[in-house]
Amino acid sequence: MSSNPPEYPFHKYHLRITNFLSGIAVITLLFMPIAAESKWMLVIWKISLLGVSIYYWKKHQVSYWAVTLPFVLGLITFARILGEFFIADQLLYILSVLSGFILCTIFFINHLCVWNIIYKEKSFDLLKKFIVLYSVLLLIRLGWDCYALSMRHVCQYTVYMESFGSLLIKQKNWLPFLGVLFVAVLPLISVAFFRRNSENNTYGWALGFMLPVLMATIAGEICLKMVWHKYGIPM
Repeated sequence: MSSNPPEYPFHKYHLRITNFLSGIAVITLLFMPIAAESKWMLVIWKISLLGVSIYYWKKHQVSYWAVTLPFVLGLITFARILGEFFIADQLLYILSVLSGFILCTIFFINHLCVWNIIYKEKSFDLLKKFIVLYSVLLLIRLGWDCYALSMRHVCQYTVYMESFGSLLIKQKNWLPFLGVLFVAVLPLISVAFFRRNSENNTYGWALGFMLPVLMATIAGEICLKMVWHKYGIPM
């Protein structure tokens, strides 16, 4: 960030949105059929996030360790809740955590771009770090989706086995391929183009790239979850 911090530091901007979204998540999950221990963990996580937010709200600098602790607690809490839903399928559980990381990362990148446009910050250091993290997560996701399409076998009428991808092509079901395109391929192309032209970047230009990527990621995740629901294969 610049040497002269703006009147409304980024941590305030970020914590405001985080508290709003986490509040919606907690209220929703409290009404769902999950274990009482998980509900208590949700409440403790929300209280810890509010406590850190209140303590650092009037400060221009924050301890990144202190701000990170509630998010680690939140990760543990949601991992426990996901385990309740996907207790019979550990692979789907892991993939759900990966999908959550990808969605949160691209959301944070867009959030960072908007804040820097409003307060006219010039430094790209934090944005570049998260672009690298996002790229790594996308490569992992693309690797798994390609494996799922080409290596996973589906029993067709208990007579023969074939790859999931070939079965989809025979059925002319292009939804999984569209999902992979939106979730991994197009974002990777956008990130590669962004990094290639990083010397000419502005935050407005970056947001113009990353906001459509966020929309594509959400659409792609919906497509792939429909595939899981129909075929029982995590993607």
